[in-house]
Amino acid sequence: FGFSLAILSTNLNSRPKVIVLTPFKLRHRYFVKELMSNGVEIGLVVIKTEHKNLFTLLKTNFSLSGFLDNSITLVEFFSKGWVSVPKVAIKKVDKYTDDSVVKLLNSTLIDAVIVYGGPIIPSKFLKSIDSPLLNVHGAILPGYRGLDSHWWLFFENKMDLQGYTIHYVD
Repeated sequence: FGFSLAILSTNLNSRPKVIVLTPFKLRHRYFVKELMSNGVEIGLVVIKTEHKNLFTLLKTNFSLSGFLDNSITLVEFFSKGWVSVPKVAIKKVDKYTDDSVVKLLNSTLIDAVIVYGGPIIPSKFLKSIDSPLLNVHGAILPGYRGLDSHWWLFFENKMDLQGYTIHYVD
């Protein structure tokens, strides 16, 4: 992945620099740490804040998706421990598609924007970003689209299809 980003780098003598859009849960922290350990400079991590009322919080945590998300976080925690990412600037936003995010992305000298664990990006937002956007999806496409794809692989006993798909977002 670092080699792929090196191709995008504007300066061949420097490390590729990216901004990551992510919820920054445990697996996303591990991903950012792995990028850093493989020579990718993280200019910024943009996190979408979640303002949840009690009903939404209960609905989220007691849904199948919430249950699976909480379960995998526990498994990850006990298998890898807490992942702290050193020296990474973090910006919290209400929506990834805010005008302030567009200005921030376009005003920072970066080689790419990486979306990992984020929502579908609207075309209006894509057209306003100067840098290439890369999406990291936690399964091999087109077989397992959407959220919780790693769990569907497990439930359907198709772990041999476990992997990641990295693609340009256009």
